[in-house]
Amino acid sequence: MSAEETAPYTGLTPDCVLDALDSVGLRGDGRLLALNSYENRVYQVWMEDGPALVAKFYRPARWTDAQILEEHAFVADLADADIPAVAATALTDARTLHAFSGFRFAAYPKRGGRAPELEDRNTLKWRSAVSGATAIPTMSNPNCAQVDSRASTVPAGTVGLFEGAHYYHCGAFRPEYTCKMQQLGVPFCRVCRDIINTRISPFLPAPAPTRTIGVTAWGQNRLDICGIGTDRATYHKAWTGTSWFPSPLDWERLGGVFTSPPAVASWGNNRLDILGLGTDGAMYHKAWDGAAWRPSPLDWEGLGGVFTSPPAVAAWGLNRLDIFGLGTDGAMYHKAWTGTSWFPSLLDWEHLGGVFSGPPAVAAWGPNRLDIFGRGTDGAMYHKAWDGTAWRPSTVDWERLGGVFTSPPGVVAWGPNRLDIFGLGADGAMYHKAWDGTSWRPSLLDWEHLGGVFNGPPGVAAWGLNRLDIFARGTDGAMYHKAWDGTAWRPSTVDWERLGGVFSTAPGVVAWGPNRLDVFGLGTDGAMYHKAWDGAAWRPSPLDWEPLGGVFIASLSRG
Repeated sequence: MSAEETAPYTGLTPDCVLDALDSVGLRGDGRLLALNSYENRVYQVWMEDGPALVAKFYRPARWTDAQILEEHAFVADLADADIPAVAATALTDARTLHAFSGFRFAAYPKRGGRAPELEDRNTLKWRSAVSGATAIPTMSNPNCAQVDSRASTVPAGTVGLFEGAHYYHCGAFRPEYTCKMQQLGVPFCRVCRDIINTRISPFLPAPAPTRTIGVTAWGQNRLDICGIGTDRATYHKAWTGTSWFPSPLDWERLGGVFTSPPAVASWGNNRLDILGLGTDGAMYHKAWDGAAWRPSPLDWEGLGGVFTSPPAVAAWGLNRLDIFGLGTDGAMYHKAWTGTSWFPSLLDWEHLGGVFSGPPAVAAWGPNRLDIFGRGTDGAMYHKAWDGTAWRPSTVDWERLGGVFTSPPGVVAWGPNRLDIFGLGADGAMYHKAWDGTSWRPSLLDWEHLGGVFNGPPGVAAWGLNRLDIFARGTDGAMYHKAWDGTAWRPSTVDWERLGGVFSTAPGVVAWGPNRLDVFGLGTDGAMYHKAWDGAAWRPSPLDWEPLGGVFIASLSRG
């Protein structure tokens, strides 16, 4: 073992410390105070001209320059984000890392520590992730001489304020009970993951193509499809039961200028409601009342708000609509049509909390019941439910369902008190979780692996009790299908049926009756294509698709 490894700081005398700082223009007055540090040597140094500073000398042969500079950049990002971290001072040639007599060092402004205001949630930096029902502080260490080894008093994954870190058993607080701050061998907690994701997100691949088709069925053998044309207007086509309206290749123009895909719902026979985001970020609405488009064939009703995600819409009963979208703060917002008026008002929206990174999905498994799902900034799935009288777990809190997802969720309800959620994992495979009426399956935080490698969100439908059909676009652009037949996944748990085609977006899928499915997607030519399962076979064939004409935008953004 080398002398550098066994006695790394032998040459770091007080004179060496002062000479090192002098070499970068920081002249000390001769006074030094050694500060507590485990790996490195840290000193408070008084200056001849100006306030005292803190000098950090790195342990030789412990880290590379690149590792130290990465730490400097990360802490600088934290400081820029108003997180209380002290960044290294840039000195010679705007550098933060310097070398002298075999030692590498950095200089920092002296900052006094702050005693946390433990009872004041407003001073907690990660307060947006803390449930109103979680006590602050959540756990305090009764013995500062050792690590707090008591079991957690709250469920796993709860974000709060837990006292104790790896070296400091009191006076340091971590966001979760199980956190790398205390145990180096465990994963990063949610708060740390959010910061890491924010830093690396500009370098990640572009998001997979999203769903740009709105489709619904208001009755037996009836279909309505909407898309956004190259002029950003909404276009509509309907299957009347015997033919396509206005024709197999033509589309009805409904006007508007949109920056999001349409969301379509039907709350009754011969009734349609279409939602989309305008260039101002506001929500717009048009309805078919059975005889005409309202407010007119080309006009739209403004519903206010400023949104960053496409809308999600559900209808749980006659003359009832519930619309959801993400605001500029990443939170979920909601508006409802009660049958006579918009709630909370025509232009206002109900704030439902959370911080999300992609469009929501919503399902209604019964009258006056709603379940909303969204992908959080940590990649996990989150859930909130309206039980008929109140939001659960609360108006602004969300239930964490675990997982790490790269796509928005797909959700469907095949019966009362039953939900099935799907999403793409970091490996591109499909994952599934179900609510069976009493609990989540396979568990609250685990997901069932369904195989495949996909590059866009799933489309899901249920044509009967205990029946599910999932569709997704593969990496070859083709459409793939898997079905739950009531007892097993077909063709198998991890295999998928290939349905051909070459698509540029995720599918839209709907079931208008028992053992009937209709699937839509945009081809690479921008046209709409259709395939149907008629109860016995795929039409026009297992690998072919029916062209429906049109030229639609596959990727939408504001601007």
